[in-house]
Amino acid sequence: MCEIGENGNCDSPLEEFIVMCRWISSASALLLLVAGTGCEGEGGKATGSEGGPCYGNGTCDGGLECRYGVCVNPSSGADVVQGIDLGGTTDYGTSKDPGSGGCTTNCGDMVTVSGGSFWQGCNAAVNTFCVAHKSPYHEVTVPAFEIDRFEVTVGLYGDCVTGGSCTAPTGTSPGCNWNKAGKEAHPVNCITWYQAGEYCAWAGKRLCSESEWEKASRGTDGREYPWGNVPATCEYAVMDDGGFGCGTVGTMAVGSKPGGASPYGAMDMSGNVWEWVEDDWHRSYNEAPTDGSTWMDNPRASYRVRRGGSFEDDDGYMPSSSRYYDDPVYSNGSIGARCCRSK
Repeated sequence: MCEIGENGNCDSPLEEFIVMCRWISSASALLLLVAGTGCEGEGGKATGSEGGPCYGNGTCDGGLECRYGVCVNPSSGADVVQGIDLGGTTDYGTSKDPGSGGCTTNCGDMVTVSGGSFWQGCNAAVNTFCVAHKSPYHEVTVPAFEIDRFEVTVGLYGDCVTGGSCTAPTGTSPGCNWNKAGKEAHPVNCITWYQAGEYCAWAGKRLCSESEWEKASRGTDGREYPWGNVPATCEYAVMDDGGFGCGTVGTMAVGSKPGGASPYGAMDMSGNVWEWVEDDWHRSYNEAPTDGSTWMDNPRASYRVRRGGSFEDDDGYMPSSSRYYDDPVYSNGSIGARCCRSK
């Protein structure tokens, strides 16, 4: 587990690693797990051809469109989504979405989290390390909402940058995924809280509240992790389990750990990258809202909350109740984003 200082910073030197291509076919779509420039798709499909990987500049041959790193015929009924489709209610973020910003066809798959009550914070019945900032364990009633099934990817964030609504990540850490070949399906990282909010607004969404994020991660049965109460390992999360990123020394493509899915089908809610949420940082849940809304000071506090742990963190940071903070202008290779939308 990395040592986190007063500001929650945990910078570590990273190494580049070889990205493999893995393609899985289903009755209706090709599901991209890890995309790499120059790799061949299922059946050896050539770069730029239908069903094959996009060219490095995000283009395809003929009238094909590049979606999540795969060349797709836009007139076909099938879409291409990242990760493993676990079923459930989805929304592909088309231009018909209410309140959609600049995002048109690739705003990202979402899952619905039903309205109702759950218990937020550290549950002493399943976690023996309930520190003050994860306490007290308290009941919260959250209206129904949608949350991104996957962390925001480099590819999706790049669409926002291309559209002029987002600024490019500026982090200099070797672990930054921006402008790295083969990382289009990896979570975007090295973005500030402000940049995360800009992306969500462009996609017709918003940053999640802490309560929304935690309910989407753990459901309503008080479990410790998205997958249950079994301790975190690389079977469930991209984490430090004998080495950063399960030995890859970095992030993995979103959805690479289907065994770690939350009760609602959200992926990577433990590990891969921390995720910015809307809330200001408070050192406990004393006086926290119980209606699922954002806990926002007036004037706003100096720090914002991040949730979920990262590829640099061990089991101690993988529980759904895990939370920490940073300055909203801070960015590094372990912090990314996920968006929500009210129903």
